[in-house]
Amino acid sequence: FNTNNLIDMFGLFAYCQEIEYINDISDTDLYTVHGWMITKLHLGGLELQLFSIIYHFTTSTPMKYFDGSIEYLSKWTGYERHTISKALAQLVAKNLLKKSSYTYKSAYGPRTKCIYTVNLSE
Repeated sequence: FNTNNLIDMFGLFAYCQEIEYINDISDTDLYTVHGWMITKLHLGGLELQLFSIIYHFTTSTPMKYFDGSIEYLSKWTGYERHTISKALAQLVAKNLLKKSSYTYKSAYGPRTKCIYTVNLSE
């Protein structure tokens, strides 16, 4: 996943200033836990929840990546920010997720946004 290509293709910096980030859960939001996530990837608990949510975004949305907030993931899972950050880092270390980031201008100054994609190449 090359962030520079995304920026070139879609003018991501300008786009970031206008979009609403994923922060709230609506009544129609969902994610699915697939059996292979447990049997093949050996995921459970918070890692399973996070992987399932990110997998949903990378397979069911036009963006094909997840750039929602830690707060959004906290609302889904009930875990605190530091616990979610640690679990995301573990999924990256296990090579199940790829992480990249970009910086954009906001009304509050420069902001950095993380992008997660699923890595099922193995």
